[in-house]
Amino acid sequence: MWTTVGLDGLEPIALTPASFTGGWPDDAATTQAAIAQALETMGRQGAWEDLGLMWASERFLGVYWPRIADAVRDRLAQRTWSNSDELYPAQDNTGALFLANTRSLAGMRLFSPGVAGFAEFMRLATASAYTVSELRAAARLWWERPLPADFRTATANTSPATPTPARDFPEVAVPLVHQDPSSVQILDRIVARLGERFTVDPVRSGHGYRVLDLRSRDTDRVFTEIPVGTLLTTVSVRHSGSPGRITDDEASRRRPATANPAPLSAT
Repeated sequence: MWTTVGLDGLEPIALTPASFTGGWPDDAATTQAAIAQALETMGRQGAWEDLGLMWASERFLGVYWPRIADAVRDRLAQRTWSNSDELYPAQDNTGALFLANTRSLAGMRLFSPGVAGFAEFMRLATASAYTVSELRAAARLWWERPLPADFRTATANTSPATPTPARDFPEVAVPLVHQDPSSVQILDRIVARLGERFTVDPVRSGHGYRVLDLRSRDTDRVFTEIPVGTLLTTVSVRHSGSPGRITDDEASRRRPATANPAPLSAT
């Protein structure tokens, strides 16, 4: 896969002006075979960095990343044997930024490891509730790039974040526009995480809380003896306070969100 070379390593490479224009060379069969082999190795014993895709050109990524993004995600998800606490930058099904470990990658959309993907990550990171240290670690892991010290201010001034589509709740105690924006972001992330494991039916929404019905799904590996769609429990997910007031040190000691499940019942 992709790697870096010094000046001496460039001499044998026949570079011409045509090397920097037009589409990617038509060597799809050879490239796909090399990618498949590299992904197989990464799933068994390698690491994301071994692919070197953070060094790939935008021309290459424009052609091949849409074809291999899901395969990369699935191979990373297979690395449950890894003891690392790496968090991969992805987007959940609402389009919000989500830093996922290997056990929560299912269904997520990984960012492109190139310049365009990094710009999109920066845009979403600006409005996210993740700490600066978490965001910097994800940027280093996925792109081997540092985050600017003032990235939140700079990005907010040039590219306002697009609002994340909200789920429709049958009962609304307080309209979304009157709820605390930081709580809305946190609660949307929690609902998305629950959606990785259960079928989530919205019940009630209010300031700082969401009430949800959790049902079994066809990919469930625990409740295997009950029909798909069976109501497992009802949870009340709550959050209060602004994550902007939580420092990196405090974030490791505080968990702003709680989920209070009702007793499990299934008939």
